Order: sequence, then structure tokens, then C-alpha cells
Amino acid sequence: MAVENQLAAIKSWAEKHNHQLGTVYKDNDLSATSGKVRPAFEQLLLDKPKAVVVWHQDRLLRISKDLERVLDTEMTVYSVVAGSLDLSTPQGRAVARTVTAWNTYEGEQKAARQKLRSKADAEKGLWHFARPVFGNDRKTGALIEAEASAIREAAKKIADGTSTFFLTAKDWNTRGLLTPQTQGEWTPGTVRNFFLSERLIGKRTYEGVTYTLEGWEPILDEETWTQVQTYIDSLRTGARGVRTTSFQHLLSGIAECGVCGRKMNISYRGQRQGGARAYKCVTPGHLSRQADKLEEFILNDFLMDFTPETDALLNPAGTSDALAGLRALRIQMVNKHEQWITEALTESLSPSIIKAKEANHEREMHGIGTQIMEYEAENLFSGLVWDPKGESIFELAQGLQAFNLEVRKRWDVITTERKRRIVSAIYSKIVIHKGTQGKRFDSNLVELTRTELGEKLRTF
Repeated sequence: MAVENQLAAIKSWAEKHNHQLGTVYKDNDLSATSGKVRPAFEQLLLDKPKAVVVWHQDRLLRISKDLERVLDTEMTVYSVVAGSLDLSTPQGRAVARTVTAWNTYEGEQKAARQKLRSKADAEKGLWHFARPVFGNDRKTGALIEAEASAIREAAKKIADGTSTFFLTAKDWNTRGLLTPQTQGEWTPGTVRNFFLSERLIGKRTYEGVTYTLEGWEPILDEETWTQVQTYIDSLRTGARGVRTTSFQHLLSGIAECGVCGRKMNISYRGQRQGGARAYKCVTPGHLSRQADKLEEFILNDFLMDFTPETDALLNPAGTSDALAGLRALRIQMVNKHEQWITEALTESLSPSIIKAKEANHEREMHGIGTQIMEYEAENLFSGLVWDPKGESIFELAQGLQAFNLEVRKRWDVITTERKRRIVSAIYSKIVIHKGTQGKRFDSNLVELTRTELGEKLRTF
């Protein structure tokens, strides 16, 4: 029964029994079983009135952990539908304890039934949103196109690294797009929380299992949504307000969850500073793996492939010289163009001529940038190949040991970005499968699929 209806019934009861009501203690939308603090209930215990009127005793004597606190007030509890209790007497306290025990039992039974129903609904793909949502009609699941279009646009920019939650909030507020429940302005925090929702891809996760929402129109494709989750998880805060979206860890956004196929991101067990790192699936309840052991396993799989025999494959002749030439040309073109723009403005050239020159310059720069990227891809492994020397078995063994140490040393000093590109060049997929909970790291649960280049390295 709604709180207002309960209050009307209490007032009617008070008039009928010649009682005059005083303070009204009301915790609307705050269930005793939720574990949240109920301000009005706490105030009631502090005030300790001689008598209180409730619609039903279970409105006050709901759970066992609050019972003794209520009994300490020794108040008389009048109930509209269930008589009265004098908590100052042994009999009244005994009845209160019995009533509360049964209320607790009933609540637990109801929760168990609700859990079974929720699981059955999830398996059927059923959904129910009591409050408005952004982007879809909460009753039909159909898209609200103006909102859905803004969501897609923002998600693409965030995934591409050209926007942030702050800029998205600013854009949506400028467009007059309000938050669905409070009809207020968006903040970076509310935008972030909004993009965490799986309903954006027409999914729902219940007890670690992901289900498809039947009849619900997805706003985003899974790849874009996953990229946004990767962005969310990769945010790192140093000084307040200073953040970066670059990946700080070798396998973030590369390793895949073997349960749902989504990319895994870094998380911390305990404090971030000094806490143990783990790669974790973005879907709650799926799986996580110790980061250090997983990275060590991956490195051991490919670092020893960087032998002299693979040098020609990894570092084609002339690549470094060509790359240096292209970079020098790019600098020269930028300087030349800036000089031309300065002279054009001085001579007051037509805007159409300047615009055409700008467009041509951008095309040329894009072409050079593409060539540089191609050469950089070929030059990823420069400096990692090392040749162990030795003729006898003992010398070869010593050479291999030195080789391993030297390659590790060279690997440690290169940037994380370059390390990630190397891993992506060697593996087309790194899938982490779920094992027995609590079991130590098991390399058999890591599935590595090599690229064509990765397979060639292995054959040498």
C-alpha cells in the first residue's frame, strides 16, 4: 500500500479512537530490507514517543536487527489492521519478537520467490523499467530517435578518443536533452553511468549470465559499447581532474573473455597504489586473471622468436631509412605550408584559394601519414632481435641465457603502446577461459591464436 494511503488510514483510525496525531515519521521508497539508513525511522528512535500508530505492525517491526532498538523505546504500538502492542511489558515484547520473526521469514521467502521470478524473466528475455530511460521507450522498447542518434554520436566519439563524458554532457545539455528520471542536466558522472548500461546493446546480465532483451531495440553495436567500456576502465586519475585515456597495460582491450567474448580490462584487487592487478571481463561475475602471470605467459610464448633467422621477416631492409625520410618530408611540408599561409594572409588572397590550398595540403599529409603508419608497422620489432654467439653446447647455453636476458631488457624499455602493437601483430586473438574458482593461474585456460606473421615467426 502506498505511503499516502497508509497515512490516510492512520488519520481515520486516530479520529475514530479519539487520538490526536503528532509528528509524522515517513520514509517513502526506503525499504527496511534494503539496508539503507532510514532518516525518519532513526529520528523516531531518538524521539522515543510514548505511542506510535502504524498501518500494520510490520511497518515498524520489519527485520530482526532493528527489533531490539525499537523495544528499547518501550513505546506502545497501535496498528490500524493488527491491534496494539505495549513494548514496556514482557508479553508485548514477546509478541513483538514473534511478529518480527515471522515478518523476517515472510520477507526472505518473498525475496527467494522474487529471485526465481527474476531469473525466469531474464531467461525469457523479459524486461521491465519502472522509470523512464534515455534513448528507448521504456514500455515498448522502441527507439526514441532524437535521443538514440545523440547516444550513437557520443559513443562513436568517445570510442574514437575524440570526446569525453564532460564534452558529451555539455553537448546534450546544449541540445536540451535532459536526464530521463530527474529531467535535469547531464553531468560527466551521469553520462558515464548511463554508458555502463547493457540495455544500450539490448542485453541484461543476471547472476553472471548475459541474456538478450526480447523486443528491445539496441542503440549501439556491441563493438562500440565495448570500446566505451574500455575507455571507462582505462581512465586513470592522478591529480584531481587530470586523466588520460591511453592504455596503461599490455593486454587491456586485447584479451577476450572466454564466456562472453568481450574485451577484458585492468582492475585492482585492493588499493590501486600497490594493489594486485588483474584482467577482468566488463560483465560482472564472469572471470578475471592475475595480470602479471598472464603477461609473463604471453611474453614467454613469443619473445624467444626474435632470433637472427627472423630478422629479415621482422625488419625488412631499408625500412628505417624510408621511415626517417618520410618523417623529414612531413616536417618540411608542414613548415612550407605554414609559410605559404602567412604569405597568403599578408597578400589578402581570396578565402576560396586558401581553402582549396588547405584541402590539398590535408590530402597530401594524410597520404604521408598512411605511409608512415605502414612503415611503422613493419618497423615494430627494430632493436629486439639479438644474436646469441657460441660454438660449444656450453657456450650456446650461455648465449641463450644471455639472449633471453637481453631481449627482456630491450622489451622493458620500449613504450607500452609499442608493446601492445607488437602483441596485436603476433596474435589475432587472446582468449581467457573460465576455470575453477580459486584455482591458481593455469596456462591451459589461455587460448592463443597467431596472425600470419606470428605463425611465420614460429616456423623459424
